[in-house]
Amino acid sequence: MCKRVRQAIFSSRPRNARRAASVAELVVASVLFIAATSFVVTGAVSLQRVWRDGNHYRLAIDTLNNELEKLTLLDGDELAAASEKIEASPELEQQLSNIEIQCELQELEHGTRIALSLNWDRQGDLKPIELIGWSTAAKEAP
Repeated sequence: MCKRVRQAIFSSRPRNARRAASVAELVVASVLFIAATSFVVTGAVSLQRVWRDGNHYRLAIDTLNNELEKLTLLDGDELAAASEKIEASPELEQQLSNIEIQCELQELEHGTRIALSLNWDRQGDLKPIELIGWSTAAKEAP
């Protein structure tokens, strides 16, 4: 009787069944790990693109703001000459590709309206970034 009990306890059937369960658990765990990893990597890549696009947008706004500040201090002929000479800095050209900066001057009764726009290659069909300012230097002079 003791031999039969020993054989029942140490038989190979439960051991093989447990081994098969371990393999199934390993396969399920591997599939879950791969799915979770692909989800995290996809999210990280998307987040990196958002950060990069945000930095590019901030850089474009800063560039336009600096140019607009310079132009609003000028008047008449100086303003017209400076508006034709606006170009992207080498640092901006390193960060953004195919940069287009445009300046439009419009004479109105209260001063000169200055519209600066900047566009570059971006994903999607996005409008150019545009900042508008006024030069009243010629109108304020006595």
